[in-house]
Amino acid sequence: MRTRERPELRGREGELRAVAALLDTAAGGRGGVLLVEGEPGIGRSALLSWARSTAAGRGFAVVPCAVRELGHLTVGSAPYAPVPEDRDDDPAARGVRAVARAERCLRERTARGPALVAVDDLQRAGHAVLAGLAELCERLADLPVAWLLARATAPPGEAARAFRSLARAGAERVRLAPLGPGATAQVVADVLGLPPGDDLAAPAAEAGGNPRLLLDLLEGLREEGALDLSGPRARLSPALPPPKVPPQARDGRPYRPDGPPYETGHGPGGERPPPERVLAAVRDRLDALGGPARHLVEAAAALGGPFTPERVADLMGTTPAALLPALEEALAAGLLTPGEETLAFRHELVRRAVLADLPLPVRRAVRRQAGAAEPRAPARWECGRPASGWDSLTGTERAVALLVAQGRRNRQVAEELFVSVHTVAFHLRQIFRKLGISSRVDLARIAAERQREGASER
Repeated sequence: MRTRERPELRGREGELRAVAALLDTAAGGRGGVLLVEGEPGIGRSALLSWARSTAAGRGFAVVPCAVRELGHLTVGSAPYAPVPEDRDDDPAARGVRAVARAERCLRERTARGPALVAVDDLQRAGHAVLAGLAELCERLADLPVAWLLARATAPPGEAARAFRSLARAGAERVRLAPLGPGATAQVVADVLGLPPGDDLAAPAAEAGGNPRLLLDLLEGLREEGALDLSGPRARLSPALPPPKVPPQARDGRPYRPDGPPYETGHGPGGERPPPERVLAAVRDRLDALGGPARHLVEAAAALGGPFTPERVADLMGTTPAALLPALEEALAAGLLTPGEETLAFRHELVRRAVLADLPLPVRRAVRRQAGAAEPRAPARWECGRPASGWDSLTGTERAVALLVAQGRRNRQVAEELFVSVHTVAFHLRQIFRKLGISSRVDLARIAAERQREGASER
């Protein structure tokens, strides 16, 4: 594979091996299922495209398969979901016929050799489609069909539950993580033909390892003439003063500033605004939100770094409780991400794009108000939390502790809570320290005692 032709696949060696293993299984005469998950723009489509071209090169029948509007699925030339000639009002009867059509299509294809069915965007599919896919995977397990099923983790929904069910039935599961600093630098070199210079490190890192966002940034900078490609390294154009690059960006680690990172005098707060290509992509994501959630995201962008629900509520002249629906929508859309006690933008570049796209008078007013807003004092339960013992655990730590006490491994806990395995390990160390224990057996005992105490109190 020539990754320069597919820069989104940089840093995906493990995922590519998983796809190759799936194809090997089908080539050997057995079926297999690989589930691919990741945030929007993380590279699912590039991975599926690589799988299709690789499978075709190995003589597979690559079965056209796509989720159409309204969550309908097409397998080959046979619509899986109800089609216009289905006049039966009984959804169960339509579903049976749809599964039969798809099964017939796949049996015909595999009579001549192995087949690949690669489906993306399953977060848009409804219950009937997802249930039928699971049924097809089970029915055709004895046929050489490689199932590659992908979904965006935002927004969560029916597909998340379907993927968990398929994983319990034996499907392999791959979660596309953000690109690391090394892979990010490789993508810059792939796109621009030169390795990145120091002054390009900060804006590239602000994409947060999201390939689509990074590509939009690089292509946008090139379209607007904001790059100097005349030297041995790609740099920002000298037509504008260079940004102040912090040491964190120079040594390759991601940089997520609390304040404006670009002092160029052209954007909000004197910073260089993101290119129009990035603004347009972020605008599309905001347009998908309801009014309250969009206003929340725009207000939060003015706060800079991580913020508490109380802080953004103060800025918007409301209460955290009243903001809950909007917060949940912004989190589900993958624009915000929760920490222990605060929220933050998942990608700093998105935050700057949201702020830069506000009309200038509105932007100035919101930033003035954000600067004047004082953070509220922590809630009483936060101030009074003990330093040790079960009551000292944060909400996230309790969730991890209960899952581990039930016998879950770190990877299983990470999948349930939608965090990384490293995050689970960190929380587990904190839990052991606060509880004064050193084993999972001790944790299971303490958790059981707490549950018995809670039951007796009720």
